[in-house]
Amino acid sequence: MESEIEYRHPCSIGGLLIRHQLSPINNDRSNNTTISPSSLAIQFHLNTDEQFWYRPAPHEPGLFQGQRRHIKSLRDLTLPPSVYMSYDMFYSAMQSNLNNWGEEFDRNYRHVVIRDMIGKVREIVDDESNKGRRILKVFVSLTLVIDHYSDERSLLEGLSPRFNGMLPARKSSIMNGD
Repeated sequence: MESEIEYRHPCSIGGLLIRHQLSPINNDRSNNTTISPSSLAIQFHLNTDEQFWYRPAPHEPGLFQGQRRHIKSLRDLTLPPSVYMSYDMFYSAMQSNLNNWGEEFDRNYRHVVIRDMIGKVREIVDDESNKGRRILKVFVSLTLVIDHYSDERSLLEGLSPRFNGMLPARKSSIMNGD
């Protein structure tokens, strides 16, 4: 089972991928005892692409100048049924583990990503084919593409040295000898 969700904001796009990874079924059904609910193992991956654009005037199209990529993988998080079966406890666990992912994530995505992730994970947990598994494994990947627009004076500060601090010249500065 795999789910993809896309989010859009004025200066960023987010993509959430949730994939169920099959694990062995517990075949130990001796004495006809009821199988206890599975533990939930979630592996997180965050990929952030920051794209830098030069825009000489507010209504002109931006010119691509470069990008930075940040990849952050978190450890596997294993939750007992008592946590993931309670929406509030599940939300709290996700919120504390999805921190420090940047201002854009915190401001525009954190709440909706956690809410959507809980909904999709619950679908996986409730799926009849997952009954009897010791561990339910879920891979959660979030990709953010963040666009930064600037004029030539502040563009690319601290970006890759391949730009050598050089910025595109404005046509007027070339014509006037500025």
